[in-house]
Amino acid sequence: MRKTVTALYMLMILALLQGCGDKSSDTEELFNYVSVQKADVMVMHNEYKTAGTVKGIEDVYVYPKTGGKLMRYEVSEGDYVRKDQTIALIDRDITGMKYEPALVKSPISGMVGETAIDVGETVLPGQTPVALISNMDQIEILIELPEKYIHSVSKGNSVKIMVEAYPEKEFDGSVYNFTPVADPVTHTITMKIIASNPGHLMRSGMFAKVNILIESHEGIAVPEEAVINNEYVYVHEEGRAVMKRIKTGFMYNTYVEVVSGLDRGEEVVVAGQKYLDDGVKIKVR
Repeated sequence: MRKTVTALYMLMILALLQGCGDKSSDTEELFNYVSVQKADVMVMHNEYKTAGTVKGIEDVYVYPKTGGKLMRYEVSEGDYVRKDQTIALIDRDITGMKYEPALVKSPISGMVGETAIDVGETVLPGQTPVALISNMDQIEILIELPEKYIHSVSKGNSVKIMVEAYPEKEFDGSVYNFTPVADPVTHTITMKIIASNPGHLMRSGMFAKVNILIESHEGIAVPEEAVINNEYVYVHEEGRAVMKRIKTGFMYNTYVEVVSGLDRGEEVVVAGQKYLDDGVKIKVR
């Protein structure tokens, strides 16, 4: 009986040892799953990014030519008016005398941005603004450009404009002009950007992000998530991860230019790379 029990114990131990041996074998076959993308040549843009406030190409406060009291507005905020269209009436009656209402006309075509006073308020000729009219067919944005870019930007340079009201839309603009000298305190120059405004989507007072094109050229580029610490990437070579040190250049949208250390067509790891070591086994999803 004892011999039988001993034999059973021996069989169990052998089975456990065999199991451990199998696990060791499985561990040797482990690998990391990754996603890859081929490094390719694309046009890279160097942009200066800043922000400013949208303003109509013409923003005009309208003043009455005659004093009196505001009788009524003929327009409302947001209305489009044409040049010389009546926007308000002024009661210029004096005790004992009767006059026809004085007309306040818009000096430009544009949108009524503001009706400035209440009915019944007294207005003084040339002193009390009655309304603000904005020509929004085009908009302008004033920005401050660092002096180091002065020789890289000129009149007509391409500009991309984005406003928070339309986060998925880019408006095309251009550099219109800039001051000839730099501010001695901020070391910047004031630059005016103009852009067409179809549909009047951009409005005076809106906050705008502005990207000015400084330089463009072709270069090898990879997705920014592939670059680790701005120093190296992993590439897929014969089932293994190979670490390559790189030198980076421009960053444009979600891509990073690789100036050296990587060839076109190499399969760069873009997902799973943070857990890799040089030479480990990998498998592409």
